[in-house]
Amino acid sequence: MFIDRLPASCFTYRMKNQQSFLAFIVKALAVFFVVGIALSSCATSSKKNENFIADVDPIELSPVTAQFPNFLGTSIEPKTVSVFFVPRSDEVLIQYKVTGNTYKLYLNRAARELIRNAAVQYNADFDAVRLDRELSYRKTEKIYGEVKDCHMEWGLTSFTMNGEAYPKVAAGYRFEGRNPYFVVVVPVTENLGYKDGRSGLRNTVKQVIYMNKAQALAMADILEEDNLLSSLSTVVVPVMNPDSYTEPKTVTPSFSDEGYGIPAVQNAVEPAADDSGNDVIQGNETEAAVPETVNETEIQ
Repeated sequence: MFIDRLPASCFTYRMKNQQSFLAFIVKALAVFFVVGIALSSCATSSKKNENFIADVDPIELSPVTAQFPNFLGTSIEPKTVSVFFVPRSDEVLIQYKVTGNTYKLYLNRAARELIRNAAVQYNADFDAVRLDRELSYRKTEKIYGEVKDCHMEWGLTSFTMNGEAYPKVAAGYRFEGRNPYFVVVVPVTENLGYKDGRSGLRNTVKQVIYMNKAQALAMADILEEDNLLSSLSTVVVPVMNPDSYTEPKTVTPSFSDEGYGIPAVQNAVEPAADDSGNDVIQGNETEAAVPETVNETEIQ
């Protein structure tokens, strides 16, 4: 065949070209992957820092008391609500435990404004007897408005949050028997934890937080923006004193003749001279040898 008659160099050249092309494709894909990760990281970082105020851990604020439905949903019972300001995302965290789960509801700035204004309006409507018992709770529990894109997490403990959602938050009122309450409502929302296999619930459970007049105003006071910012001054940053550092002392050798490297002799003994002018070495009391006088006649 014609291929059999081609020289071996042609096949070698073709194989080298294929290898070069494959190497080029691998490098191009690697560059594309790295650039994609970099752009994604920048976008994520930008999103996280969009509402950044300070690089400070969540600050615990004064707790409040609110009412929640009991386990069977037949009545409401009081519970303590922990409140935190989160400076890194400019959110207020409302944490409570109900029906065996711990819930963390993060209120953005718009949601805080809604609750503040709604609490004041509810108190005014209560005093003016404008609360309508005949309206369905579906209307009254969001009569003061609602806000999108809040964040909520929940789980058996505060460290095992396997449920996650970005629900609306509504504010209104609701009658329980003959008693009206100001309510903050989180409606049923898609559970993101169900999609990635963290949770077995497809949707969230509707959350209703009941407050009387005083509790509503206490919550509104905590959510005041000036009060949240002033909480930053309560964060005490410890002042660290500098560490003392003592350098070792250096011993400088002494020299008798500077520049010539001749070390000085410690405790040197000066030679003593006798009456004849000859030096006598002290210490062993040995006198220096004196040469005898030579008779000139003997030399001849």
